[in-house]
Parts: sequence; structure tokens; C-alpha cells
Amino acid sequence: MLIPRLHSTTTTIVGKRFVTLTSSSVAAATAAANRQLLHTTTPKFLQKAKISAGILLQRDPIITPTQTPFEKEFSKYQDFLRYQTADPFPQDFYIKKGSTLDKQWKQRDVEQQKVWYFDAKLGGGVDSKKGAAGKKLNKSSQAVVEEEEEGGAAIIDGNSSNEAEVALQPRITEADKKGDQKSLERKLDRTLYLLVKDSNGNGGWKLPQGLVAQDEVLKTAAERHLAESVGTNMDIWFVGNGPIGHHISSASINEKVFFMKAHIFSGQVKPSKESSSIVKDFVWVTREEIESLVEPEYWAGIKDMLSSQ
Repeated sequence: MLIPRLHSTTTTIVGKRFVTLTSSSVAAATAAANRQLLHTTTPKFLQKAKISAGILLQRDPIITPTQTPFEKEFSKYQDFLRYQTADPFPQDFYIKKGSTLDKQWKQRDVEQQKVWYFDAKLGGGVDSKKGAAGKKLNKSSQAVVEEEEEGGAAIIDGNSSNEAEVALQPRITEADKKGDQKSLERKLDRTLYLLVKDSNGNGGWKLPQGLVAQDEVLKTAAERHLAESVGTNMDIWFVGNGPIGHHISSASINEKVFFMKAHIFSGQVKPSKESSSIVKDFVWVTREEIESLVEPEYWAGIKDMLSSQ
């Protein structure tokens, strides 16, 4: 509570004498009392708090998540409904007869007509006439495909119509097989986060973090520390200028870490000789792997900032 300013002249009792105070002496006494009051009521941990900027650097998923059996069947069912309810495609108008595309289209039509999700005896939900027409078209398309296969591959513009198809790459990479946690080419359907281990040996795995210098904002401090600790061989974008969370360790309440969120688009961690004195190791890990690496208290402070995918 601040002491209010008194009138220009005030009479008070000091011991057994009446003393008249001037406005200047009253103002000085009030300021001294206020300073003493603030000093005695401000907690010590606020007077000497250390602010650190942490970086939640993540690599977003590159491929779609693996579908569950139910999701796979539902996706097939949606494709079936789109095919059965779509207007007939004028194939003869848009596709040259006898071309590679014409053969591929007929083969695709044959495969789609083999799928039927409704019982014809129960009516299903699809017009029975359309189903009968589909069966007739199925036989016709199958006959054309078999005739072309028996006749061999057609030669169009000097090239075989059996063009090499694009080979799909496996979802499990070499980094996954080797268990290489330093590689960004792993867990392609999950979000990966950067964890580092300090060279000074204080604590275990943590998100990158460093003290904020005087007259420095959180984002600038985060960018500086990231460049100093893991190098500049990465294309990084910070989401905003404000933190997405904070953590206060029970071991040292004077230190507060505010985390800035960032995404990596390309590049890789490449510490320099100078940065090796700050960070001695790093890993790119998922949410579940982070929980198994960091301390339980630290996990409780950062888990709500991590994606479940």
C-alpha cells in the first residue's frame, strides 16, 4: 500500500514536540517509505529471475498417417459410391481409341466394376438396372482388355504401350530399419522434435534453450541460441513472436523457460566447432520417444505443446 501525498504543510508530533513539515520533506519521506514497502513485499525469485528462450523445433509429417482397417474399408466404400453415382464419362470423345490411356481406362473400369457393397436381393441402395448395366459393361470391357492382351502390346509412336509404372517407395525407410534417431528420414508419418544434450553435463535431454540477453526479445534470443548451438545449416520458420508455453523447474525457481515454436523445411543439424562446446548430442524423436528420454517433471511441463500425430 502506497502512502498518500500530504498537504503542503503538515503538523505532526515527534516525541513531545510539534513539528511542521514542508511539502518537499513530506514528498521525500513518502518516496523513501514507498521504496521500503516495495522492497519488502517483492518476492526474491522475481527480483533475480533468469529468463531463457526455448525452441520447439519440429519436422511435420511428410506422408499421410497409416490408415486403420476401418479407415481403409471406409475409403473403399466412398470410392465405390462416387463411381456408382457419377455420370458416365465420354471416353470415346476424350481418349484416343487403342492408346495406352484407353487400355488403362478400360482396365480400371473392369477393376471398379468388380466391387459391389450391396446385396442385389435386398435392393441395397443402388438402382438394380444400373447394376445390371454395370455387369454388362463389365463383360464388354473385360473382353476388350483380354483381346488386347492376347494381341500383345500396341506400339504407339514407336514406344510400347506397357510403359513402366512409377515405383512407390516404402513407408519404412532405411533410417527406420537402422533406428537412426539423428536422421530426418524416419517416422515419415509422424511429427519429429529436436532434443539436445548439453556439453556441460547439466541434466539430460531437453529442447534447445538459452538465456535471454539484456534488451533482447524471446524470438531474437531463440534464433541466436539455435544458430550458436546446432548451426545454421537449416531453413527454419518461427510461427510467431510469442511463446506457446513455459516451464519452471522445481530445482531452480529463479529460472523460467519460455518456448518458441518453429518448423524446419530443409537442412539438418550441423554443429560447428564453437557450438560443440554448447551441445554434445542431438536426436529427432516423436512424442512417445520424448517421454522416454526426458525427466518426468520436464515431460509434464512440455507435453501439452507436442502433437499427438
